[in-house]
Amino acid sequence: MDDLIGTYEFSSAPGVVQERQRKYVKWFKPGWKVLDVGSGRGLFLELLRQAGIDGEGVDSDAQAIRQASGKGLVCFHGDVKAFMRDKREIYDGIFCSNFLEHFTAEEVFNLLRLFDRVTRPGGVIILIGPNPRSYQMLTETFWLDPTHVRFYPNLFLARALEHLGFEIIESGDDPETRIRPRTISQRLVLLAIRCMLPPILLEGAEIYLIARKP
Repeated sequence: MDDLIGTYEFSSAPGVVQERQRKYVKWFKPGWKVLDVGSGRGLFLELLRQAGIDGEGVDSDAQAIRQASGKGLVCFHGDVKAFMRDKREIYDGIFCSNFLEHFTAEEVFNLLRLFDRVTRPGGVIILIGPNPRSYQMLTETFWLDPTHVRFYPNLFLARALEHLGFEIIESGDDPETRIRPRTISQRLVLLAIRCMLPPILLEGAEIYLIARKP
């Protein structure tokens, strides 16, 4: 399967991804140590570095790690769960974007427990993933990646994190991932769709959740 479809075959261009993710940097402070889980090519790590924040990443994709390392970023190749298993309260923040949907619910619960274990009190966790209330994501985009397992709505993740003692600070759909018509004909089509579909199905393609460990 890897020979047929590359990991980033259907992903957005790096510049687009970074512009969407830039707004999340403000939740992490200079002097903090932040772990990017599923760091891929190191796009968010670059943003952290630009902000003077100490970041490191971990990913099982060897090629992506080589690309990130080639940019002078601190990142590790290997299984994420194994990487975190022996660590305890060493990170001030966790950033996890478009990663959890590759796992079963039981595996996600275990990952969230590990996030809790490696995060210091007062630390912030940011989770980003595909939005099941987005018509485009629900009907096509999600299924383009054959390694996707299932959606994880914000309500699911919020309840799991609250069970671990986290405070949910903010959550919602990312407005930057909503459909943006560029021509008059596209606007007319979108207007017609809005008349036929429930408003929630026109949410952004990605959702985010920000939580703090007490």
